[in-house]
Amino acid sequence: MKPCWPCAAHPNTLSYEQVVFVDEVTKEDRISQTDRISWLKGQSREGQKAVLGHVKKVAALQQGH
Repeated sequence: MKPCWPCAAHPNTLSYEQVVFVDEVTKEDRISQTDRISWLKGQSREGQKAVLGHVKKVAALQQGH
């Protein structure tokens, strides 16, 4: 059985998906978008370790892997 669309990716998460129509996305919204890797590289090393879970993964991130 496939999970339903509004179901969370993880059972304990508080995040959710929300429908956004094309005409609701402004030019400023498109300009200010950032991807996950860019956001993660902008965090402190401690923050990166908290997200990634290990210093070797932080080192790999810094090396561009």
